[in-house]
Amino acid sequence: MRPERKEKILRIYVYPALTLVAIVVAWELITRGFKIPEFILPSPSSIIEEASTAIGLYLDHTYFTLYEVAVGFALSLGLGVPLAIAIVYSRFLQNTLYPILVILQSVPKVALAPLIMMWFFRMHPVMPVIIITFL
Repeated sequence: MRPERKEKILRIYVYPALTLVAIVVAWELITRGFKIPEFILPSPSSIIEEASTAIGLYLDHTYFTLYEVAVGFALSLGLGVPLAIAIVYSRFLQNTLYPILVILQSVPKVALAPLIMMWFFRMHPVMPVIIITFL
């Protein structure tokens, strides 16, 4: 193997992996050495232990989250692409709707999330998450 290729592999894969291992080992040693309570900063070993005992629960929640994201993404594609095409080909929509969409995109979604939760949670508990994903 050429030295340049070897250095590139080290730089791209090995150095970041070793850095990650060093961070996790330091984290473990710090939490054990300073006896930091688990509710403040759990050690990596306790996190792995908890994750392995509740794997079914995490898989259920992962499925539910993927469902919400997929529905929100599908809605955004289904409405966003036709709306974008309409705006590109319509001078009227470019002058009326496009400036409003630009203003709405400048508002952080984190600021809108509490309002969306209050407005749409009564419809269905999943609805606010889908709407936030849609935005």
